[in-house]
Amino acid sequence: MSAESLKNAVQVEYKETAPCTQEVSVKVPAAEVEKMFNEIVKEVSREVQIQGFRKGKVPAALVKARFAQNIVEDTAKQIQNAAIEKIQGERDLVAVTSLDDGKKAPEAKQDYEFKVTIEVAPVLNLPDYKKLTIEVPKSEDKAKLIDERIANLKDIYADDVKVDTESKAEDMLKVSYETDFTPAEDATPSLKRMAKADEAWIWLHEPEYVPGANAALTGAKAGETKEFTAVFPADWRESGLAGKTVKYTVKINEIERKQPITDDAVLAEKLHMESFDKLKEEITKSVDAKIEADRKNAAREKVLDILMESVGEITLPKSILDGETEREFSKIANQLVRSEEDVEKFKAEKDKHLEDAKKAAEKSLKQFFVIRKIAEAEKIEVSKDEFDAQIKQMSAYFGYKEKDLLKAIRGNGAIGEIHADLLTGKVLDSIVKTAELKEV
Repeated sequence: MSAESLKNAVQVEYKETAPCTQEVSVKVPAAEVEKMFNEIVKEVSREVQIQGFRKGKVPAALVKARFAQNIVEDTAKQIQNAAIEKIQGERDLVAVTSLDDGKKAPEAKQDYEFKVTIEVAPVLNLPDYKKLTIEVPKSEDKAKLIDERIANLKDIYADDVKVDTESKAEDMLKVSYETDFTPAEDATPSLKRMAKADEAWIWLHEPEYVPGANAALTGAKAGETKEFTAVFPADWRESGLAGKTVKYTVKINEIERKQPITDDAVLAEKLHMESFDKLKEEITKSVDAKIEADRKNAAREKVLDILMESVGEITLPKSILDGETEREFSKIANQLVRSEEDVEKFKAEKDKHLEDAKKAAEKSLKQFFVIRKIAEAEKIEVSKDEFDAQIKQMSAYFGYKEKDLLKAIRGNGAIGEIHADLLTGKVLDSIVKTAELKEV
């Protein structure tokens, strides 16, 4: 009995019990049950070996007697799988939440009946998403962006030189210091270094290495000793110093300052470019790519906003929503919980975090079902090559081997998420292509 003929023999009746939830009554006539039962008996007969009989020649009656339980279970499994496959072909199935056979096993010469509870995708009323008018922000000034890139590179690749003048903002100071704070014996190395250092570098910029250091050390000269009082906030990164007031005595040993690059050719040389014109050409390409990417992303976001607003409120499948809410809640917990103190605070605000997680889950799932429906209508799919290219790009970015990254992704269940992101991008791009973009 082929899988297709078994599926055709399955009789189903649907009853909606809640939004996106249906109870399916399944019935397979006795004659079909018997066919399936006997086929499995034949399969077992061909494979088992029983003393006194050649392989494949064991009588069916003996097989039924010896392996009755296994045969019944296999028969049930085959029929149930056929039923699920039939339901998938007739309904937009997203989850099977329960299968109740009433503890009744299929028997030859008897109808086999059971119930399946399923969840289906929500009904969506999609707007006319073709030929939309989309407002996007005006592109940034290209010439300005190029100049900013060049200026930034000149700053990055500027040489640090020793100076004898008074220190200025953004200077680097080589210092030694001591304090009136004595850390505990088992204090962390970083906490001990905050209390005393024979040699350290302090950069006069935000965020400050020590509160008040920038103001106290700006205007100092090499060889001088400066004193100041640091008032550490209650949420300071080193808990041993949090909320404390500490007196610092700092000796300035050396001052270094960036030597600006004024010659374009010098910048090109530092970047191993054959000329400044060639460097500017490459920067221009990069800026063009950024402008195009920004425009594309803005259009995508606008299309998504239009779609979500137009679809309005929808009822989501409960089990899917519960699962996604749990994942979002875990994300929130991972972001907020870093210490025992964080744990207690998180517990106290658990209801709020659960509500936030549910809202995020609802938004994510609504987007998923809308994108999915449009993809089906437009026959848009993510190919294996596209997925592999994304994995390759991600592995290069994170510095992992592709096989190791794939293993990690499969381990944390992120395969579906990556696939959904790629599909979303393709769907939104297809809509943007037919849209009229207006810069505002």
